[in-house]
Amino acid sequence: MMDESKWPNRVTEMIPYPSQRETEVEHINSICFRLFDIWCERRSITPLGYLMHCWPLVDSGPKAIRRVGETLRELRKSHPMELDGEATAMLRELTECVDALLLRAVHEPQGVIEIRLSS
Repeated sequence: MMDESKWPNRVTEMIPYPSQRETEVEHINSICFRLFDIWCERRSITPLGYLMHCWPLVDSGPKAIRRVGETLRELRKSHPMELDGEATAMLRELTECVDALLLRAVHEPQGVIEIRLSS
């Protein structure tokens, strides 16, 4: 018979909590998804084109994250009139998250840098 006092510890070991990096990548993905939803609803073709150039993310490696940041910065710079206040604020938040994540990626071991995203 199994010792039930050890069972909660086994469950905790089996279901690890997401790392800060995983949480930030999911936050970036979440912002992109909300932007996608908003721009589809409004039929904002130019912003959607920029977003679809870099998202959805296939992985969370620095190249993919950097591409999201650079592409959406270019959107803000080149087409500010196509963005409302809500989208601009979301893009700023996304930029801050991308920058923080890339800065930390320089100091992380290689195995931690690339995390597969759930669909």
